Amino acid sequence: MKKLAFLGLDNAGKTSIITAITKKFGYEEEISKLMPTRKIARDAFKFLGVEFSRMDFGGQSQYREEYLKNPTKYISGTDLIFYTIDAQDYDRYIETIDYLDQLILYLKEEQDYVLIFLVRVIRKRNSIFLIHVKILNSSIRIKLNPNRLH
Repeated sequence: MKKLAFLGLDNAGKTSIITAITKKFGYEEEISKLMPTRKIARDAFKFLGVEFSRMDFGGQSQYREEYLKNPTKYISGTDLIFYTIDAQDYDRYIETIDYLDQLILYLKEEQDYVLIFLVRVIRKRNSIFLIHVKILNSSIRIKLNPNRLH
């Protein structure tokens, strides 16, 4: 089974992305009613004969601290990370880059390779308006510049 993790700060749009991907049509109303994820919401699905475990990590600070204190329990063995950044939340760019950096440091020590999609979300009336994806390889030393996220 392949492990997919959706990580980022609270209110970054992780659950909205999952909802939009899984619902395809009519997801706008459902997104407007979403509540913050507590701890980790998990589900499983099969795609092209491959089983996946999808984990939607709550992004509130108390949960992020717990994930980083016990990364083996929460993050170990992850095959793909969708790290989500709210592009309109300029005041939290440093905070989100610091969190991503801490995750990458753990992954570099723990795993030879994990694929990270850096997802930048811009919202318009509770819908996902634009998603910009950048692929990061955790085996490469990454120095993120918050000014490049604008």
